[in-house]
Amino acid sequence: MVENLAKGHQDPRQVHSQLMNSPGHRVNILKREFRAAGIGHACDITVELLGG
Repeated sequence: MVENLAKGHQDPRQVHSQLMNSPGHRVNILKREFRAAGIGHACDITVELLGG
């Protein structure tokens, strides 16, 4: 399982876009063994969980 955290953003889509533009995060997000994803957002904190 992998967890990506971001603070200070109002839009989870913006967070995901920025994570996809980060080489290290992009590699984790695109791993084939991850079959499920969850995204949570509250106030200015976004969490992405990836697992299989």
